[in-house]
Amino acid sequence: MIKQNISRFIHSRLLRFLWLAGLFYLVLLTLFRVVFHIIFTPAGEQNLFTSFLLGFRYDARIVGVFLLIILLLGTIRFFKPFTNTVSRRILFTFCHVFNFLLLFFYTVDFAHFAYLRQRLNASVLSYMDDAGISMSMVWESYPVIKIFLGWIILFTGLLFAVRFLYRLSGKNLTPTVKRKTIIINYVISFFAFAFIIWGRIGQYP
Repeated sequence: MIKQNISRFIHSRLLRFLWLAGLFYLVLLTLFRVVFHIIFTPAGEQNLFTSFLLGFRYDARIVGVFLLIILLLGTIRFFKPFTNTVSRRILFTFCHVFNFLLLFFYTVDFAHFAYLRQRLNASVLSYMDDAGISMSMVWESYPVIKIFLGWIILFTGLLFAVRFLYRLSGKNLTPTVKRKTIIINYVISFFAFAFIIWGRIGQYP
């Protein structure tokens, strides 16, 4: 009986996790941009608000795609990360991969801009032509060990953050949730995440 009741709340738990995670990642990426601005933006730079707004919309799209994928997984009958161990591992693995990609690309972006004063772009692929020389240049130009240790600390912090949000999402559940309410919540969340990705109704990304 208890297990049946818990299964009725699975989608509301998942939605709570998604909204909390979305807010967390938006704040995190905004902090990254603030740090980038403090380190690299020269004094007297114009149009900072516009730049931050464009950056925020870009970050929101990335987070929106992440949330939408998990939301679609949540529509699968057997995906129950709050009651099933395998589903929980899938959810955590997906979150950890997302964390890794975020930190990796932002680290490379910071390093790329510090060296060439250009944001990360496709030209970085040219360094793969001679990986040995590129790695030697990286080792000589950057404090690789300090960056690696900082990266490990940040990644570990994100691991704990995901688990904290997961535990927080399972607290204070509503005693009864109608199926109609669950469906409405899912539909609202779907359109909200889609809106975050596309920007406005009728606009292509």
